[in-house]
Amino acid sequence: MSPIKQDRLSPRTRVQAQIIFKIPTEKIKDKFLTFTSENLSESGAFLKVSESKLPFKVGTDLDLLFSLPKFPALIRAKAKVIWTTEGWSKDPEGVNGFGIKFVEISDEFRQMIRRFVSENVNG
Repeated sequence: MSPIKQDRLSPRTRVQAQIIFKIPTEKIKDKFLTFTSENLSESGAFLKVSESKLPFKVGTDLDLLFSLPKFPALIRAKAKVIWTTEGWSKDPEGVNGFGIKFVEISDEFRQMIRRFVSENVNG
């Protein structure tokens, strides 16, 4: 299997943090879904899904709240789903999920993520 080329805009680190998405919907007010992140950077994250059916399509806009280990602040951001594992052949580790890009996030929160990543970056 050939490796997938990854063009990262910023360093990223593997992290196990609960990220809670507030999903805007007309039918159910303030519906929340919870996902675990596989990795995180100041520009986005990959979120794991345990079910085979993915809850979002590429292009979906999300409002999200999350916190980082050892950082008490609740980070608020807007993100867009930029890719999913849908249609890929089965990953040997069974990782299923979607990648998000932060499209609106305060400088303070972005710096907090940058600091967290630099302190936890893995080779």
